[in-house]
Amino acid sequence: MNSATQLTILQSVAGIPVTLTRTGVTPVPLTAVKGFTRGELISADGTSSEFLTVDWLIGVAQTGSFGKPKRGDVIQVAATGTSYTIAHPDPTTKAVVPHGSDETAWRIHSIENH
Repeated sequence: MNSATQLTILQSVAGIPVTLTRTGVTPVPLTAVKGFTRGELISADGTSSEFLTVDWLIGVAQTGSFGKPKRGDVIQVAATGTSYTIAHPDPTTKAVVPHGSDETAWRIHSIENH
């Protein structure tokens, strides 16, 4: 079973309706699978801080003409209105990365907006 099929099955079981938005671009409603990443950042002086990002899996084909999501785009959960900005606490880490053996999905790191 390829990654695209696996994602379709996962979305049918655990997917939630969200909208992907970017200034000046038509918003895209889609189904995403929500997850989390825990990590630790170590600063130049050796101090460390823990972080938690909210991650999303979406199919590459789902975004259509919107294209690849990027840092600064916003994901809004349809049911609650909660919004998340695509970002990663470590600026050297990509916020959007290909996912799956055939790269038919994106794993998107985000931070909840308060």
